[in-house]
Amino acid sequence: MHARRRRFEPDSAATRAIVQRFLRAAATGEVQSLMDLLAPDVVQLSDGGGKAVAARRPLTGRAEVVRFVLGVTRTSGATAHVEPATYNGMPAARFLTEGALDWMVAFEIVGGRITGLYGIRNPDKLHRADAVHPLDRGEHQPWKP
Repeated sequence: MHARRRRFEPDSAATRAIVQRFLRAAATGEVQSLMDLLAPDVVQLSDGGGKAVAARRPLTGRAEVVRFVLGVTRTSGATAHVEPATYNGMPAARFLTEGALDWMVAFEIVGGRITGLYGIRNPDKLHRADAVHPLDRGEHQPWKP
């Protein structure tokens, strides 16, 4: 039964609220709020693809992840515009610098806590995350509002 449980909670109003609280706490440097939102065994992974600056190894545990998040926020958070997003079915945040997508973070949330943060800075993957892809089995047509 354990093996059949969902790997993460799908994007919903509740998970988006958790992400918003996380982003607000990161922007304001609220360490305790960040710690409260993270699972004790949280993992942060970054993908720079060798083309963009990113953490070189997985970060594990609340303290290590909070240090990393606050460091990233201090260096780039003030100049970035943040937009909510969904990536691979997970709630995400897109960080735009001067109007261009600079990085994205997807959040894995289980039981109301963030268990994984997946940072994408690899430009080869970001350009795919910037496009709208239809979810159909037929011909791929551009999305029209």
